[in-house]
Amino acid sequence: RTIAWDTSGFRVSDEGNGARVWSVASGRPLVFLARGVAADRGVVPSDPLLVVLPKQRASELADVTSEGAELETTALAPAVVEARVTAPRAALLVAQVKFRPRLWRLVVDGRNESTEVAERVWTAVLLPPGVHRVSLRAAIPPAPWLVSLAGVLGIAALALVGRRR
Repeated sequence: RTIAWDTSGFRVSDEGNGARVWSVASGRPLVFLARGVAADRGVVPSDPLLVVLPKQRASELADVTSEGAELETTALAPAVVEARVTAPRAALLVAQVKFRPRLWRLVVDGRNESTEVAERVWTAVLLPPGVHRVSLRAAIPPAPWLVSLAGVLGIAALALVGRRR
């Protein structure tokens, strides 16, 4: 018998053949507007739409709320998240995709913008009041492609040298 204490909100809903199916009563969508922000103190907020930020950033965004704002997710794919946001005041849009600024490119209203980290892992952007089109796309940086190409060319060169001997 196993006993564990967990504050994540996840519960085992079924178990069999060594696999567990987890459920969460207060889950949130992949893309959402933060209801508010809280400083990171190592505690998970009870409100799933309250977003944890680094202490300094949380104090800067203390007035952020999704009250009166509307979010329409217009595209969801493994490498694309697109949304339309209407916000009467500044709003924090959070996409539950791992925060990797070199991988994910953010465009807001046709302009490249920088992302920020939310909850130590997710990607977020602070939007000013107004209507916005937001696009978050994965774009593999050139370095991995170049390293892969160099590896393939190196293997091909070794194969050619081996044949000539």
